[in-house]
Amino acid sequence: MTEAVPKLCVLVVDDSPVYRKLVEHALEDEAYSPVFAKNGSEALELYVQHAPSIVITDWMMPDFSGLELCEQIRADLVHPYTYIIVLTSISEKDNVVKGLAAGADDYLTKPFDPGELPQLCRTGGRSRSGPGGNCAGRHATIIRCGRCTRIWILSRISTTVMATTRAIGC
Repeated sequence: MTEAVPKLCVLVVDDSPVYRKLVEHALEDEAYSPVFAKNGSEALELYVQHAPSIVITDWMMPDFSGLELCEQIRADLVHPYTYIIVLTSISEKDNVVKGLAAGADDYLTKPFDPGELPQLCRTGGRSRSGPGGNCAGRHATIIRCGRCTRIWILSRISTTVMATTRAIGC
């Protein structure tokens, strides 16, 4: 008898019911259990309650921004590492940098390709369930520009943090 693989909890935060539904459809055939929030305050409550593996958040919300949500999640030292994807209509490169600086692991613009979001979630799931579990002190950030992809890998070795980078497609 095969054991059922537990679904990863994904917290989806967007004030638009249309985009919440689009994300739900993009993840419906995958190994995810989505939980939905309409604003940042509700998202923080659900984050504490469910300790999601992945958070997909909009940037602009009525009470506080997705970037503020990223910062609050990153300040939490109690829960395991959470992979954060900012899903927004804001596409200017300086805003992508702001999103990553606030603690997002990836950045996807609306409208999004329904095949891309599950792939980003698979990447996020690996950060939670890889060797050593809960990221084992590792954190990867993917930065895409028009010509290449840079992957920043931070490894915590005792008290030293080492950073390496690899460019793909340059």
